[in-house]
Amino acid sequence: MTVVDDRGLSAAGRTRDEARRLEQLEDHIRRVVDAAPPLTAGQRDRLALLLCGPRLT
Repeated sequence: MTVVDDRGLSAAGRTRDEARRLEQLEDHIRRVVDAAPPLTAGQRDRLALLLCGPRLT
């Protein structure tokens, strides 16, 4: 008789679910960005600052 580790199966299922949700989120973001008008240079700079944070030199 083989004993199945339910915790391992449960973790694998969660990993698959998380990967699927991430893929759905990426698809959604891509559709929203593709539908938006082009950004101005100022908007791109602000977005880059928000995403990357200020760079200290």
